[in-house]
Amino acid sequence: SLYLWHWPVLVLMRYRFGADPGPVLVAFAFLAIALLTYLSWRFIETPYRDSAPLGRSYRMSVVLFAAVACAVVSVLLIGLDGRPGRIPPAALVLDAQRTLHGSGDDHCHAGPPQVVSIDELCRSDSAGAVRDRVLVWGDSHAHAIVPVLSAMAAEHGKELWQATYSSCPPLLGVDVARMAGSHHCREFNDMVLRAVRQFDIRSVVLSSYWSAYLWDPALNPVDRWLDPYSSRDALGSGHAAANRRNFENALARTVAALQAAGAEVLVLREVPTQQEFVPVALARAVIDGQDVSRVATTLAKHVARSGPADSIVSRSVTPDRLMDPAAVLCSAGRCPASLDGQSLYIDAHHLSAAGAGMLRAGLEAAFK
Repeated sequence: SLYLWHWPVLVLMRYRFGADPGPVLVAFAFLAIALLTYLSWRFIETPYRDSAPLGRSYRMSVVLFAAVACAVVSVLLIGLDGRPGRIPPAALVLDAQRTLHGSGDDHCHAGPPQVVSIDELCRSDSAGAVRDRVLVWGDSHAHAIVPVLSAMAAEHGKELWQATYSSCPPLLGVDVARMAGSHHCREFNDMVLRAVRQFDIRSVVLSSYWSAYLWDPALNPVDRWLDPYSSRDALGSGHAAANRRNFENALARTVAALQAAGAEVLVLREVPTQQEFVPVALARAVIDGQDVSRVATTLAKHVARSGPADSIVSRSVTPDRLMDPAAVLCSAGRCPASLDGQSLYIDAHHLSAAGAGMLRAGLEAAFK
């Protein structure tokens, strides 16, 4: 019974109270699990085991009837799409934003096991004219800001190129830990630099979930030591000090290579990470009649999490070539997850089209 009851209780608790419900709620959940375990053992399992064969058949008939009834209700709910009418329309709109990637055409964003060539890099329609080219280079965080960059490129009469690859920071000469051989990050980044040189790209925007590629003290040491895919010098592996040094050297090497190719480089610091899956948390706040502005992280938490990576990123370029999303997305010590009824995120840390649009002023430097 303990095994059967723990799963629904913990899942429903996290659904109702968020991904991190806190120790008090967890304690109540374990008490609920213990109570349900006792009740089902006392009033279902024990009577069934102790009853005569005829009584056992009767009890089993009741159980089978209940199971069939549950199956019928489940099929009906699936057919009715969960009966969405029970949820306020505003909550449905917010929840649906997790399915809107808001980053242009997904075929432009690569990921393992793809091996992308220069010819496969997406670029905006140049209407037959050769124009100044702007490249956005990075992982899925770079992919998330493509909508605003694409609109700005059109306004400035420039051509936007996209080189984004999942879980692959725009860093030359390094591998990412815990990624299989099908993750062609190093090859992808080498190809991007060749494209910059070959097509005379004059402006490059570097954007990434930078801290994801630094040594993580929370990672299980056994997973790190027994990682079958990574060398000790891969980003996120080895020792913390060595990892930071490899990260900083790779970023400096990348910026230097781009500048040597004649490109101006704009580097974005990390987007604040929220504590919850934002669209669901916002929808839940609407359902509960709460202020959606409560769904937010603090600037202090963002700085604590991204500080080591941001300090390295900040040293890679001059201040005028550095853009900090937190300066726009956070104010008064808080980084809200929504604005004017729109989610700024599609999950906990990828910006939505609305969130990316808030970075417009800071991204202007890429088009000058």
